[in-house]
Amino acid sequence: MTEYPTQEISSCTACRLHKTRQNAVPGRGSLDAEILLLGEAPGREEDAKGEPFVGRAGRLLENIISQVSPGKWQYWIDNVLHCRPPSNDIRKVPDCELTCKQLWLQRGIDSLPNLKVIVCLGLTASSIWFPNLKSHEVIGMCRAVDGKVVIAAPHPAYMFRPGGGEWVKTEIATALELANKLCMDQRLWQQRSSTLRPLALTTQ
Repeated sequence: MTEYPTQEISSCTACRLHKTRQNAVPGRGSLDAEILLLGEAPGREEDAKGEPFVGRAGRLLENIISQVSPGKWQYWIDNVLHCRPPSNDIRKVPDCELTCKQLWLQRGIDSLPNLKVIVCLGLTASSIWFPNLKSHEVIGMCRAVDGKVVIAAPHPAYMFRPGGGEWVKTEIATALELANKLCMDQRLWQQRSSTLRPLALTTQ
């Protein structure tokens, strides 16, 4: 089995972001998890602590998880980028995004032997499996890819941006509830049926 590359990520100098980071930020959680929560990139607090989703958006995510599945499911939490981009804007470093995907994304996924569902938090993660769609178009979409189900949800940071609000929490909770159901109900997992509402499920 592939091991999660924590030390390699922590010491990575493959792109220019290593020059401005405080800490690289590998994933955290249970490597036995059936559900991967994949975000965009570390922010200021994550950069300082070297852990993903420990800032305001992370606290909101933990709150949603505790409401949807208190103590029931184990998650692995990670980001597409492992170093903080300038001004938290990943659009400024497309070369670094590509490098990080090529080096670490698949290795991270392969290190989770029980993985069944990937919940993409935000457009950066969602666009890997749902390309050429805008944020408002991809939210709520779902598809089966390589034996796993991928679900697109908003990033919890959207809650604090113009246009954000309770709908962000609702969409994330809906995605997590579906992920939990897929892990819990083997028949639902095997069928990956188009009746999985309210999310539309497509197959590759």
